Amino acid sequence: MDSTTKRAFIWKTQTGQSIPVTSMQTTHLFFVERMIFNHTVPEADQIPGCKRYDGPSDWPPSTRAKMMAAMVLELRNRPHNDLQLWMWDQLVYMADVMKRLCLRQVANN
Repeated sequence: MDSTTKRAFIWKTQTGQSIPVTSMQTTHLFFVERMIFNHTVPEADQIPGCKRYDGPSDWPPSTRAKMMAAMVLELRNRPHNDLQLWMWDQLVYMADVMKRLCLRQVANN
């Protein structure tokens, strides 16, 4: 594990509030994960009906990847009943898409 993953990851909200991911509500973690996902993947893979924000699409891919990893690691430490079943279904979908895109990128290099 490198030094960036050992430190507590801090999320900055759209209102400018800084929150350690360990202090975020589980549903907030989920919605942040989904927002970053939708700003990362091709439109055909995005989860429809999600609000678009200015900025995240401009973040470097490595920054978005680190953010998503921090959110997923924290979500794994939360009680499973903190999220509704449809949210877990979307997390599985996001993981499947990211795996497929990563494999495609490796195959093309």
